[in-house]
Amino acid sequence: MINIPQRQQPIGLILEMSQVAYKIVKAFLPLILLLFFKESNDKVFKLYIFFGILAVLIFIIALLKFINFKFYIDTEKEEFILQSGIISKSKLIISIDKIIEVNLEQKYIHLLLGTYKVKLDTAGSESVEVVIHSLSKANALAIKEYITNNKQNTESKSIQEVDVLDQNLEESNNNPETVTEQTNQTIKLSFLSLLKVSFISNYGKTFGLMLLFLHFFFEHLKEFNQHILTKYIDNDVIVNQISNSITFFVLTSILLFILLNLVLGLIRYFDYKIVKNKESLLITFGLLQRFQTIVKPKRIQYFAETTSVLRRYFDVYRLDLALIGDPSIKKNKNTIEVPALSKTELHLFKSYLDFKVLDSEVFLSLKPNIRFWIVNSFIGLLILAAVMLYIFGTFFRIEDTELDYTEVNWLVLTYIFLSILLIVSFYINYKRYKVKLYKDRLVIKSGILFTKFTTLPLKNIQSVRVSYAFWQKNNNLAYLKLQTASGKISLPIANKTEYQKIANYVLYDIEAHNTQWM
Repeated sequence: MINIPQRQQPIGLILEMSQVAYKIVKAFLPLILLLFFKESNDKVFKLYIFFGILAVLIFIIALLKFINFKFYIDTEKEEFILQSGIISKSKLIISIDKIIEVNLEQKYIHLLLGTYKVKLDTAGSESVEVVIHSLSKANALAIKEYITNNKQNTESKSIQEVDVLDQNLEESNNNPETVTEQTNQTIKLSFLSLLKVSFISNYGKTFGLMLLFLHFFFEHLKEFNQHILTKYIDNDVIVNQISNSITFFVLTSILLFILLNLVLGLIRYFDYKIVKNKESLLITFGLLQRFQTIVKPKRIQYFAETTSVLRRYFDVYRLDLALIGDPSIKKNKNTIEVPALSKTELHLFKSYLDFKVLDSEVFLSLKPNIRFWIVNSFIGLLILAAVMLYIFGTFFRIEDTELDYTEVNWLVLTYIFLSILLIVSFYINYKRYKVKLYKDRLVIKSGILFTKFTTLPLKNIQSVRVSYAFWQKNNNLAYLKLQTASGKISLPIANKTEYQKIANYVLYDIEAHNTQWM
């Protein structure tokens, strides 16, 4: 496929037809519904004619798109060239060095057909720049290898397993070591790691929903026994047996739900590998749907490590990589999630990133002002009060029934309990929140149930802004806003003088070092 214009696999015509059919049916949906529900003598005949014309139209459009869709790599000019169109044709030329991410996907249909879906993304586009829906394995890997290695051949590099280094998470944040550049290294998440992350993922949300469901179930089961079963069945033993059978069924269903969540996590992240070669990272995972993502470390603007007491106990750490892209654009995925790394794997993976020097000396450390806690708590309490009043107005109809003070007391007690929980949660976040300035990076620590360490290299900051309201000026308080190519990072209200020192240092670092963020 190098230097020779190629089309998609012939089976790609079917995929084109399915996409064109979806768009056309969506556009003509009101007319289709009208034909279905409108009564007429020749209704069936009209439907046959309509869908016949629609099928021919879909086939012609898909065929023209398929025939006119051609692509190749010009190795002389180092460009990826794509020609597309239906009647009028357009030509897209992308410099190879501008392609910052390559994704290879094998969804269910691609696995059945033995093809790959290829996505190429650039820094300047609001969405994925190029999508090739059906490519053979050889052509897909040729594109991947050429763009990954950025040279005049498509030979694959052998992948070698490497030993990982043992290092504590806090030490990796505060005392990272300079790691020599290594190539073709692999981190492979073990089955045990995937099992642990599948078990603990969203455990708080799942546990809360389970408690809510069980409370709802047993309350209604009691009413069901009193008002329905006892009404038709006089034997108390039979009533208890039916009630116990229902309870057993529900509890078994919950257990199966937990196991299903566990299995789905294993299937999604099956065979998760991170391969580091000379110029890029290759991330592959998935069992029923196979995903391959190739991303250059330069595209990673900052990363966030997430841990908790339970995660530390299981030695599982999550890493989120913020990529170049506009997070405000819908469906624009600018984050790569690495779900489960041990401490040693985490330290090794951080050495893969494009952060060459990580100094351990802390230049400045600050905490947010207490107003950060007070204002957040006040806003949270107002939102909670509005929600509770809405629930009260929806479920307790005062105008229809006599006011039950037991229910009112229950609502007030619930609000007090949730308010205390909210205030304590915001206080924990306030106490944990810390900003540290190092020679080459900012590290932001935050979190309530989870502890999050966000590491932002200073060279990736595009602009820095210290802002404050007029009533905050006299109290020497301000906010700090840092703009990166991946989005904005806003730091909470804190000492204005300290924020100004950070801003001055960042501006000095940008001016003093002639480094490129991309």
